Amino acid sequence: MPVREALDAGVRLALVESEMAAGSLPEEYDPLLCTADALSLFDLVEDELMLALPIVAAHARGECQSGPVGECPDQAPADRPNPFAVLSRLKKSD
Repeated sequence: MPVREALDAGVRLALVESEMAAGSLPEEYDPLLCTADALSLFDLVEDELMLALPIVAAHARGECQSGPVGECPDQAPADRPNPFAVLSRLKKSD
């Protein structure tokens, strides 16, 4: 199921030619070091949008439509055995 997510990428870039120039920028600007003759605006926007995406896409609570109401299929059942239980037994035998 697609997840809709509003993105708010408050990006304030300043084009600079050197690291020295980047150091003299006001704090609210992020320096973008331009050493080439051309800059791809598409690549720049794509990178900034990818950085603004949440780390994990998730539905808001109660909006998951893939399973019964109130429960998403990717949630592990509570009665499942702990896969690390064998490690605790190994630790006790030392």
